[in-house]
Amino acid sequence: MRKNRFNSSARILAIIFCCLCGALFFRPPVVQAGGGNSYPLGAEAFLAGALPPPGVYLMNYTYYYTADELKDDKRNNNPLFDDVTVWADVVRGIWISDFQILGGNYGQHLFVPFLNVDLDFKAPVGPKMKRGYSDTDIPYVIYSPFILGHHFFQGTLHTVLSLVDIYIPTGQDDDNLAGIGAQLLNL
Repeated sequence: MRKNRFNSSARILAIIFCCLCGALFFRPPVVQAGGGNSYPLGAEAFLAGALPPPGVYLMNYTYYYTADELKDDKRNNNPLFDDVTVWADVVRGIWISDFQILGGNYGQHLFVPFLNVDLDFKAPVGPKMKRGYSDTDIPYVIYSPFILGHHFFQGTLHTVLSLVDIYIPTGQDDDNLAGIGAQLLNL
């Protein structure tokens, strides 16, 4: 009599894994306003692709950006633009379990970005014909229910596999030029 190689929980996880992989290839096309990258840029430059050992972690990313020029596609300054100030505080919760799938530790993470945008112009512009627009909000939440973190060669090589990120929009003000909500459009 041949022994069953997988127990029932491993079979269920394998089915979930295959479904998530299939979702990567058979998802509806979406376009995000403004290009759409919502991960904190530059924050993961050191040990990018490495997850911590099993446990619960809280990370915090803080950003500040200001500019007093806005150039068009021909590198000419926009004469109506005065300045923009953006600051963001992004909280990331990470949970990594002891449970292993394909040799990697299973985990999840959640991003909660808190942003503030102030736009100033030299003349009234936009749908409200104002000289300034401002928005402070949590525009969306990013949740990843399936992360695998591998540690190879006695911890000298780290990889992270995140199969799906779920963007949960929390609202958007369409009449606000400084609106920071992530609007997803189906094509």
